[in-house]
Amino acid sequence: LVVLTVIGGVADLPLRGVNRTTRASPGYYVPLAQKIPRKGVLLLRAAIDPAQLVRPLQAAVQELMPDLAVAGIKTVETRVAESLGAFRMIGLLALAFGLAALFMAATGIYAVSAFVTEQRMREFGIRIALGATAGGLLQLVFKQAALRLGVGLAFGMAGGWMASRVLAANAGRMIGGFEIGQFLLIGSAVALSTAVAVWLPARRATRIDPLVVLRPE
Repeated sequence: LVVLTVIGGVADLPLRGVNRTTRASPGYYVPLAQKIPRKGVLLLRAAIDPAQLVRPLQAAVQELMPDLAVAGIKTVETRVAESLGAFRMIGLLALAFGLAALFMAATGIYAVSAFVTEQRMREFGIRIALGATAGGLLQLVFKQAALRLGVGLAFGMAGGWMASRVLAANAGRMIGGFEIGQFLLIGSAVALSTAVAVWLPARRATRIDPLVVLRPE
């Protein structure tokens, strides 16, 4: 019969790693003098470089327990980095694919804007001949592009919000929920790339010669 006295409680600890979503079973702390585990983990808080404590730690353990081997000495930062290595790689791949998607989206927007602008050259020539200014044409093109961008972002944000809820519900702590900052950042990046993609062909349209455009073929 072993009698143990409970002297307090501690908060939950993520002992199973960040990639485990299930809760660990209840546990308890036992003084080392009462129970020597076959394999234990010793944590030290150091005020100096932890690498300088490796040899003193090994010497102290060998002096107290000559038969106990000390292995796997690492800093907490190293262990955390190792446990997050796969997640960081996935994050970098996701970032690379996201940038590639943003580049392709900007390229597609530029191609469509250039094509639409080319088709409206005669209209722009007539507007310039009637007294329209370059600033007015740019304002017209950007206003129409902003309308299309707003519709696209509305549908995209709604789809992203629903997808984030589904992922968060199925992946637990591994996938966060709706983050307004991330959505605003993505929307700003898309809006900026759209503005650049629209500005280039629109600027070209403002420099056309009405006599050349309106010349009968």
